Amino acid sequence: MKKHLLLLVTLTAALASCGGSNSSSSTSVSGQCSLENDAECIGVDLSGQDLSGKTMVGIDLRNANLANATFVGADLTQANLVGADLTGADLTGATLVRISLSGANAQGANFSGALLTGADFREADIAEAQFGRAYLTDANFAGALNAPSFELALLCKTVLPDGKVAAPSC
Repeated sequence: MKKHLLLLVTLTAALASCGGSNSSSSTSVSGQCSLENDAECIGVDLSGQDLSGKTMVGIDLRNANLANATFVGADLTQANLVGADLTGADLTGATLVRISLSGANAQGANFSGALLTGADFREADIAEAQFGRAYLTDANFAGALNAPSFELALLCKTVLPDGKVAAPSC
């Protein structure tokens, strides 16, 4: 019995420190993971959370529930959001350099004014997503589903959903 109790305590402690250190400067969401640089938060539920201005460079949020979350001005450079649910998320003015959103559900997400250099949206569902004044340089939307208009976005060498490259010589 003691052996099983010790194992349970050990597993609980390991899960509570998912993806980061136990320092008091890190942010933890429901004990699921530390929301800091290079944290591993696969499948975490951050729906509706306000993470505005937070720096989470290289964070792994694959298959995470980020629906209606707020990331205004956040830095998610090199974050992995493959397969994540970003339905209705607000990423206004966020830094999303070399972010991977391949296969993600970004329906109704707001990327207005975001820096999306090298962003990968291949096969992502971007229905009703907003990209007004977003900087899309070397971004890839090949095969993206339900693509909205990019007419208010600043495009440079961006692969559009139909495979054409917008502003190839900028």
